[in-house]
Amino acid sequence: MTSVRSIDTIQTRGYMRRINLQTDLAQLADLIELVFATTMDSSGRAALREMRAMSRFGAGLRMLSHFNDVTAGVHLGFVWMIGDRLVGNVSIYPANYPDSLGKTWIVANVGVHPEYQGRGIARELMQASLSLIAQRGGKRAVLQVDADNTVAIHLYESLKFVQERTWIQWKRLAGRSQVATSPNTYDMFGNLIGHIPSYDMPVQSEVYIRHPRRSEWRDEWLLAQELRANGGLGWLHPLHITQFKHPIWRVWFEWLNFRSTERLVIRSDDDTTLLASAWIETSLTNTNKLILLISPDDHARCANALLQTITRRFGNASLSLEHPADDTPTNTWLTHYRFIPKRTVINMTWETH
Repeated sequence: MTSVRSIDTIQTRGYMRRINLQTDLAQLADLIELVFATTMDSSGRAALREMRAMSRFGAGLRMLSHFNDVTAGVHLGFVWMIGDRLVGNVSIYPANYPDSLGKTWIVANVGVHPEYQGRGIARELMQASLSLIAQRGGKRAVLQVDADNTVAIHLYESLKFVQERTWIQWKRLAGRSQVATSPNTYDMFGNLIGHIPSYDMPVQSEVYIRHPRRSEWRDEWLLAQELRANGGLGWLHPLHITQFKHPIWRVWFEWLNFRSTERLVIRSDDDTTLLASAWIETSLTNTNKLILLISPDDHARCANALLQTITRRFGNASLSLEHPADDTPTNTWLTHYRFIPKRTVINMTWETH
């Protein structure tokens, strides 16, 4: 028989259970919008609209959840209920990491309604999520947290999450005007596009940018190991050799998903060393995502040449990237080329024991 105290606890503090997409999706969208309103971008808002639309599918939602990215990312999570009101959530779902790294899970949407924060709800939701990840054979869990969210960082660290690296999320709006240029930089087609003097290093020699040869993936891999040993290539891009090879199946996969990745490289004048590499992923969203790898050797010249080439060629679409916050020289050039810092986040990792 349930005691009066137990009933009172359920009614006032609530209880935790697994998410039920058929009943929870609309309330979950409302909670995510409320908790993350200040950091949500256009893709996040689009995902919320999709969640609300799918909440009307009723019994068919369970079947659709396995084929839809939005619902697949929340259907394994936990929610906190007070009566019929959903006031807390943690979403978990498998990451698409190479098998050799071990099964990795993503932790997302860790949120509690402001009226119920400070009651230990987030901790209990996180503990249940990590237990489920371990039960399902997970090797690690990864998450992102805003760098100024000290309360959340303290919670994650108390649960044995470790900070990997701090990143700045940059965006450049479509049609941003170019800065003034002067001669002596060439793009991959041999066109003279100019150079911009560095803040403290005058750029005087020519730079040649081209597409990499198939055999140069190993040089890119070595450059990435030098620059990104801590934290990989960015959120959900671990530093793994498969990111650098170009198997034909990946080309077909990108084509089927209306995506393509173009790579640009700069080598030293004697052609012995790879100095810089840039990856530009394009898609139907008209937002191009960048990854920049620029060696400290001759950094100003390479950063200027790459960014000027990319902003000229893709200036009619938005450009975005996530770049290490501690790479001050590259971040200075991003500012120079009209990229705007939108958010600073910390990537954190939890390993099963």
